[in-house]
Amino acid sequence: MKVSTTLDFETETIIIVLEEDKRKVILKIRKEDIIRAINQLSNPVAKLALKTLGWEIEVVEDEGPSSI
Repeated sequence: MKVSTTLDFETETIIIVLEEDKRKVILKIRKEDIIRAINQLSNPVAKLALKTLGWEIEVVEDEGPSSI
């Protein structure tokens, strides 16, 4: 499987392309959608929906520069 990622600074969108055999899946995630998902993490239904999609989301407080 081939995986490529692109960050479109103009539209603030993360683009992930997965290719296997003759299939190609293009996933586009807009910045505002990420923010909306993070803001919904206190909602158990939203958390379940994201977990069902296989998303692992961790929100941490910004403590300055990190080594990530």
